[in-house]
Amino acid sequence: MDTEFHYWVTGIVAWRAGFRPQEAATIAYASQFVDDNDVQMMVADPAGGAEYEGYISQTLDITKPMRELMRIYPIFHFLPGELSAASWRRDGKMHKLNVTPDSPLANRFMEAALQSDYSLRMHRIGIASHAYADTWAHQGFVGWTTDFNWPGLDLTSLDARDVSGALTVLTNMSFSVPGHAFYTHSPDMVNHTWKDDRLVQPLVDNNQRFLQAAGRMYEWYRRYNQPLGQPAETTQDALMNELGAIFRMPKVGDRIQAYKAAAPFLEPYTEDHWPDAAFDTQVRGLPDSRSGLQNALTLWRDRHTWKKGQDHTQSDWWKFQESLKQHQALGMDSIGPLLAEMGVNLHDH
Repeated sequence: MDTEFHYWVTGIVAWRAGFRPQEAATIAYASQFVDDNDVQMMVADPAGGAEYEGYISQTLDITKPMRELMRIYPIFHFLPGELSAASWRRDGKMHKLNVTPDSPLANRFMEAALQSDYSLRMHRIGIASHAYADTWAHQGFVGWTTDFNWPGLDLTSLDARDVSGALTVLTNMSFSVPGHAFYTHSPDMVNHTWKDDRLVQPLVDNNQRFLQAAGRMYEWYRRYNQPLGQPAETTQDALMNELGAIFRMPKVGDRIQAYKAAAPFLEPYTEDHWPDAAFDTQVRGLPDSRSGLQNALTLWRDRHTWKKGQDHTQSDWWKFQESLKQHQALGMDSIGPLLAEMGVNLHDH
């Protein structure tokens, strides 16, 4: 899913389910920031203390060692699900890391986030909500470099040269790109219908999947807020009708305006908001890009320092980083044994 769901829809669902506006805004930002947090930041203490090391939750750098990739993709974006769902495929293939919607592991992450320490809870909920929602968008894919993610090409209709070219493309890509790269952004977009030709029923309606995700997220959020006496802003059925109507709007801009009207407290999302509020940046040479791939080309690294006069442990960026580390630790404990069977040791430094 993209910003449209991870930020706007998540924030609306959280508010409608009883979270206060500021809580819902934090959940929404943390949810989207999982995708944008792809540069590791080192932040210095102006008082001379130890330098703080941030984590990343996304990367497009496929040259990273497999162990590092597996600490990102299956834990934040492609949570392994249940093997039985692989029977939806035409070829009947199964994979231990296959993503299935609303899986037990995804629910375990939500449960842990909702029970986490309150000082980090909204950030934990946002991170867990990102991974949870992605089990609908990324179902049938694996956060691993495998031919399980290959499109189901019908080679019988191609001549010899086409077959050779298709196989060359698949061979070159299959062992370098995890997830749904073959299908570009099709699985992530609202109001988009696409063809997953690996499946018995290949036509995929994202609106249908995304409404299911929003509905289950509402249920989780209500389960948390109801005992606290925080009333819902609307019923689940009313919310599904509201979101369904917005999802069917053909233009992204019109949908964004509708989300803003539905949740006026949500500010336009910018990925620099939390980092800029937490630390100052001393530019050395040209400003570093905060995009992972471009950042790798930087010659002189910018220097980051906690803002003076404020407690950095109260900043949203620091809380997000600490929450990220807790989420990843849970993921490593939960998925680690499964990956160990595949020859990847997440705890091997």
